Amino acid sequence: MFEQSFSRKRVISTLLAVCLILSASITYAVLNPPSTNPKPANHVFIFHETMQGVEMIPTHNIRTNIAENYARDLFGFDNVTAHNATKWISLSNDASPLVTWTVLPNEVNANGFSRKLATVTAWMNGTDYAYNLTATWSATATQQLQCAGTQFSGQALSDNNLYAVASFTQTTFNYYDSANFDNLTIVWVYTYDFN
Repeated sequence: MFEQSFSRKRVISTLLAVCLILSASITYAVLNPPSTNPKPANHVFIFHETMQGVEMIPTHNIRTNIAENYARDLFGFDNVTAHNATKWISLSNDASPLVTWTVLPNEVNANGFSRKLATVTAWMNGTDYAYNLTATWSATATQQLQCAGTQFSGQALSDNNLYAVASFTQTTFNYYDSANFDNLTIVWVYTYDFN
């Protein structure tokens, strides 16, 4: 009789301990959910250099729908050979970018602001992997701009390779003469944080 009572107490104690552990685990999981939709963070810095100085315009970007498909193909399939690195930057005076864009609708291909191969720099952003795309343009004629895109093709005006788009305050880049003109530098930061 004593052994049965002791055995029941042991079973009840064990069940209570298991319930407490499960309760604590569930509470922790609810309060600290894992990332179910990790997204790389991107930040874009526009530098407008004039004779009066340099103005920095920080902004964010949106990733296009074809960018999601592009990333899926790179991560999900073997031997995908029709893809290039996303390392070109395009410019336009388009406003209000949309995720459905596949190209900047009115990409500029003149006045010193054609699609450009950026310098790629890999680095660690804290504990996250990151890289920067950096490119500089010099005005050869006056041009208004308010939109930039990253591309996975270097062919100017080509479609179906727009990865991300950033809008910024419409800015006039002036050209006065061969010694006096505005410069544009873009630093596009991609940070990959999946945890």
